[in-house]
Amino acid sequence: MEFESFTRKSARLTREPTITIQKKGVMGLNSSAYEALKRDNEEIDEKLPVELLFDKEEQVVGLRVTEENNPDAYMVRRQKLSPSYLVAGRMFFVHYGVPIGETRRYKARMYGEDVLGFSLKQEPRVTARDP
Repeated sequence: MEFESFTRKSARLTREPTITIQKKGVMGLNSSAYEALKRDNEEIDEKLPVELLFDKEEQVVGLRVTEENNPDAYMVRRQKLSPSYLVAGRMFFVHYGVPIGETRRYKARMYGEDVLGFSLKQEPRVTARDP
């Protein structure tokens, strides 16, 4: 018989790219989503500049890598002590009427070659952190 030791960290890790809208409007990207986003920008280590995109008709939220000097760039930054990444999005969500206040996780995918995004039409997974 061969036992495997369970760790709390292994329970949460997924290879599937996901983006979470947190209660206060911050977006969380798991490491798979971050790697998909930065795939052609290997020279960037810590902070990845992105522009936030929205397709009103299809209800798709997107992120696209941009130049750091872009005045509309948001920085994706690594979360301390975690293999996940954060990007501010509150003003973006408020502007487009995307509800915040409840943490919801979405499956992310590439739209074309340079936009990582998720559809608000898909059924989100409400995380256990919410009451």
